[in-house]
Amino acid sequence: MNAAALLTDGSVVTVRELGPGDVPALLALHRGLPVEDRYLRFFSTSPHQLEDFVERMVSPDAPRHVVLGAFLEDRLLGAASYVVVRRTDFAEVALVVSHTEQAHGVGTLLLEHLASLARGRGVRRFTAEVLTINGRMLRVFTDMGLVTSIVPDGEVVYVELVLEPGDRYLDAVGERESLADVASLRHVLRPASIAVVGAGRSADSVGHAVLRNLVKGCYTGDLYAVNPHAKSVAGVDCYGSVSELPEAPELAVLCVPAKAVPAVAEECGRRGVRALVVISSGVDAEALLDAVRRHGMRLVGPNCLGVSTSSFDVRMNATFAGDRDRAGAVGLVTQSGGVAIGVQEELRRLGL
Repeated sequence: MNAAALLTDGSVVTVRELGPGDVPALLALHRGLPVEDRYLRFFSTSPHQLEDFVERMVSPDAPRHVVLGAFLEDRLLGAASYVVVRRTDFAEVALVVSHTEQAHGVGTLLLEHLASLARGRGVRRFTAEVLTINGRMLRVFTDMGLVTSIVPDGEVVYVELVLEPGDRYLDAVGERESLADVASLRHVLRPASIAVVGAGRSADSVGHAVLRNLVKGCYTGDLYAVNPHAKSVAGVDCYGSVSELPEAPELAVLCVPAKAVPAVAEECGRRGVRALVVISSGVDAEALLDAVRRHGMRLVGPNCLGVSTSSFDVRMNATFAGDRDRAGAVGLVTQSGGVAIGVQEELRRLGL
């Protein structure tokens, strides 16, 4: 399996099954754990023959052992595994997450995908042994929404998860996905900083119109323009490229020629941009999506009007349409830029 998924902070990660080629990344993940985390994972601060253990986890000669990993760009954030034990429908599950990523929902996301994969392969129950002091891991299991059996025994707690997805589990998954979706869209609708890439000097250019609308609308965040042939546009200082910006903007609006879009998107990803709005049309969609997926960015477009937020604390009109949207209780999402412009004109006609 190979799927894009959202963490609770809105980051886009890739979840896929690990193989022998992932041994270095999996080994680095385990070796990077602090002493306390190693103890909670292995019940020991010095796991015996770690290299052999990791190689067995992803060996093709061990088909009863399955490992999923979550990657942000090329960095492995965490891994969840199961090995079939006893009868063929029981499997022992384990989880390891980079210490710096343990508050972002990586473990829960991996377990959801692992449970789905296991059900498809005939596994009906997960079992796990967790130290009683490992409260975070116990919460991950209990918060999944699956039917559980939790039996304390001295310093160890024995956990059993029934993988049949009941209403409680589906509700929990839906709530987690909703929270992640909202978090990811903050980069698009409430960015703390914006760069308009391709902000032309000509008042007739789309990039100039987008930048001008952001300035006229009194956008509350940090605003940058990228144009290698100008010192400033619409009163905003210009930089020669995204790489030269003083900070990684949260949102980049691309108004460059279609052929340049994939390369600029790649540059944005390397710089740390979290979301893209691509105004340009005629773009190589596959090349653009490759860059977006590789760097975990959110994408609006290509060939779009842009995005706008009328909230007083944002005041963002990152479109090439005329007036900024008026504040109100209703939002509009439309595939057609013509529809958006038509709605604006009708509201203006009605005086709303």
